[in-house]
Amino acid sequence: MRMLTLIPCLLLLAACGSSSPTHYYALATDNLPAQEQARTGIMIGIGPITLPDYLARTTIVQRNNNELTLSEFNLWAEPLTDATPRVLTSYLRSAMPNHRFIASPWGRYNIPDARMPVRISRFEAVDGQVELIAEWQLFDNNNTEILFRTEQFSAPINGTGFDAIAEAHNDALKQLAQALGRDIAALNDQPQHP
Repeated sequence: MRMLTLIPCLLLLAACGSSSPTHYYALATDNLPAQEQARTGIMIGIGPITLPDYLARTTIVQRNNNELTLSEFNLWAEPLTDATPRVLTSYLRSAMPNHRFIASPWGRYNIPDARMPVRISRFEAVDGQVELIAEWQLFDNNNTEILFRTEQFSAPINGTGFDAIAEAHNDALKQLAQALGRDIAALNDQPQHP
């Protein structure tokens, strides 16, 4: 009789001991053409880039109204707080080869000619798309604010699974980089202060 009771317990313990494998995803710039950083031209400091605390982790976040779901076995290969500035700066370098870009923090010997802090308030999968809401400012080298803008971007999740979610995150960041690039291009039209 004890043996009959022991067998279901052992099966239950064995089931608890097995878990799904963990999968890692990265924001990537693999498909960008190799671009040498401009040696001359205006230097733009991108950042600091801030994200909400709930995104400062490696778990992939999905939103359903006000409920956030954190995936236990599908993780970012690096926290979004590290990946986002790197990828955003790479997109800008590729799109605007005549400008020099430096991600925050920059040293005292690499003082940018203009700087663009970015605050991201939403960057997660929701209802079949990735939503990114960001606000940014552009300051000239005299610390004068040239512009302030807030925009919302969305990229469809084409396919199923977390690979498709990661790709949509990349697409949303590309859209943000394009918007930042338009504003940086407008900086060239600004009168220069001595």
